[in-house]
Amino acid sequence: MGDALSDYDCARECSLAFLGRAEGAAHPFPSRTEVVANLRAFFAGDVRRAAGLTTKAA
Repeated sequence: MGDALSDYDCARECSLAFLGRAEGAAHPFPSRTEVVANLRAFFAGDVRRAAGLTTKAA
């Protein structure tokens, strides 16, 4: 988990999964990286809010 490309690079070198943290749509990570805006919501289990996604009807 991290908010910088160096965090991402370190995780990859250690063969670890990575979760990026960044506000808004722009972030320094490769396009397929999972990124959340709010870690508090993520750890509380509200992944949609953490990712900054709006609620959609199922």
